[in-house]
Amino acid sequence: MAAGFVPTFLSLRALKSRALRRGVWLRLDPAARALLDASILYLRRGGRIKSQALVESLRAVAE
Repeated sequence: MAAGFVPTFLSLRALKSRALRRGVWLRLDPAARALLDASILYLRRGGRIKSQALVESLRAVAE
């Protein structure tokens, strides 16, 4: 992932979709899947991710 990774609704949704298509989704840690799902839901409802720790965690899941 790029150094300027910004977790947006569209980027996280595309990430999950790509993982499902490639069969990687079920090999992820359950906590990582839950974090990604919760972030997508939060962003869909209009939230903004401001926490750097959360951004770093999402970046690690994306890699």
